[in-house]
Amino acid sequence: MQINVRKVAGVNILDITGSLTLGEPLSMLRETIRRLVDSGEKKLLLNLVDMPYVDSGGVGTLLSCWHSAYATGGVLKMYRPAGKPRAVLQMIRMGPLVLSKGDSEREAIDEVNAIFDVKLRCSCPLHGCNGWAPVQSLDETEFRCVSCKSEFTIANPVGSEKQASVKIVWLLKHYLQDGLETNVSLLFSPPFMIELVGRLELFSFNFLKKAWLGIRPPRRAIFDLSQTTHVSDKGRQALLDLLSNTGGDKAAILMEGCSGHSIEAFPPASPIHEKKAAAVASLGDISSMPPWIVVINPIEPNKRILL
Repeated sequence: MQINVRKVAGVNILDITGSLTLGEPLSMLRETIRRLVDSGEKKLLLNLVDMPYVDSGGVGTLLSCWHSAYATGGVLKMYRPAGKPRAVLQMIRMGPLVLSKGDSEREAIDEVNAIFDVKLRCSCPLHGCNGWAPVQSLDETEFRCVSCKSEFTIANPVGSEKQASVKIVWLLKHYLQDGLETNVSLLFSPPFMIELVGRLELFSFNFLKKAWLGIRPPRRAIFDLSQTTHVSDKGRQALLDLLSNTGGDKAAILMEGCSGHSIEAFPPASPIHEKKAAAVASLGDISSMPPWIVVINPIEPNKRILL
């Protein structure tokens, strides 16, 4: 493997040629990044177009280099990955975090410079998450939390406001299994609506639970299963177990338009409702629920985010 370093528009571009595998290639990349970081370089971009293969050790090293740059207040992005490296990074759900949004070198350079110049951050709307997302433009409405990786949309552009209302949070988006797509989202009506489109299985249940815990107590929420295509026994039981231990919180399950067979798959005592009005009514008084907002603050000095 070979690494060529060049500087364009203030960004250090590392052209990597050859496979990134255990042994000398990993040591070479780590040493190159260390040398640049130690010399005070803050803007790093890896050109992966001629890197045909990466093993597990290579993936770990790429992420280690990413963290090394971030720890010193820098930015590291990667662009033009070949098919195999791209697939590996996407499989471990790190693609959106480390890969440039554009495939051209000019776009990648502009993205690194833009990220480094970010001055504001938006708090994550999920309760219990201390993460945040960069505000790259006062016209932005869509963000991605650096900590929990949830994507969220606010009702209006940031503008000059210090707070903004949340429109929707995507906890699981466009997950494909056997050609079928599954999505989990959290919305605020009021009450909160936790929507599942696709399969209710243990995997998707984990995101339903994340949405539920992401609501600030006392929680009032409806699990909308109206668009579920399949309910596994384990997924159904996990959801019922969650709702049986709500304490002072209240939750209901909405299955509007679902077949009788789907509804009968739940035990008779389950909090199932076939109409949204009935599900809302079962939660009691929701008039005092506070608005769902995020806070816009300046980024702390020497901190950057690599989205």
